[in-house]
Amino acid sequence: HGAAVSRSADFPVKISNSSDLSGISEGTMFVEITLNEISGQTNNPVLFTLKDASNASQSYIQLRSTGKFQSVYNLAVGGVQTSIAQSDGSISAGTYKIAFAFDSNDFVMYVNGSSVGTETSGSTTTDLDEIYLGYYTENFTPSAKFKQVALFKERLTNEELATLTTL
Repeated sequence: HGAAVSRSADFPVKISNSSDLSGISEGTMFVEITLNEISGQTNNPVLFTLKDASNASQSYIQLRSTGKFQSVYNLAVGGVQTSIAQSDGSISAGTYKIAFAFDSNDFVMYVNGSSVGTETSGSTTTDLDEIYLGYYTENFTPSAKFKQVALFKERLTNEELATLTTL
């Protein structure tokens, strides 16, 4: 969280082995995106990912081919998906602010100022050390524009999440 940085259209963006993420066991992922269209999408593009180098543990926000936003937290332990939240409504062209906050036994997803899902059981890991923006979005990037992305190394309160994601 800090100063804004303008970037050219290099996509996807990957930051590996970030010492700034070392030991993170709670956090909040935020993305503001403008979708021009979603018709014809057949994959499930991931907008924002935190993961470990082995791909075993990860947290991500994605747009499902069913036209819904989804957030997921997967742990390497047994390959178990410990938390999942999915938006209720169908996504269409427009601007969206999405936040996924996670801590042990406390997961929540907000879209445009409203909570769309919570989970109160599940563990987190301290192994997340890679950040991807636009991962698995080969068929998606021409119709989308990322406006803001932020990672907080704390689980923001629900009130802060509502404020952060309100259009």
